[in-house]
Amino acid sequence: MIATHFNPRKIVMLEFSQYLECYLWPNYTEEASVAHVMSIVIMLNEKFRERIDAWQCFVKKPEHFSSFIYRVLKLSLDETSRSSAEQCAIITFLVNSFNSVEIDIVREQMNKLTHMSIWTNLLPSQRDD
Repeated sequence: MIATHFNPRKIVMLEFSQYLECYLWPNYTEEASVAHVMSIVIMLNEKFRERIDAWQCFVKKPEHFSSFIYRVLKLSLDETSRSSAEQCAIITFLVNSFNSVEIDIVREQMNKLTHMSIWTNLLPSQRDD
């Protein structure tokens, strides 16, 4: 996908063939390559773009979801090896995740990033903005 610069036509074809549900997520492990993680991110973003239930395969097989989110967060902080298109895809994924807190496994992971203790470390003027 990266080699094609996230060609929308190819991504749509992969979505049509259920690439995420049939290959990417069932074969995901904590040792998965960056390309594998990015492919999951891109396919999830495509599901959101098409307004398709994006989280269904994760709810069915949630055991690696926390490690996947951890890997995405790590990638989001690694600016040196990610292109701007990849960074944009990661940020879009995180926005989609925060907008999906009604899904239990997503809420569990996103709550870790918005815990009350984080807010107490902000200045009052920053919290009010």
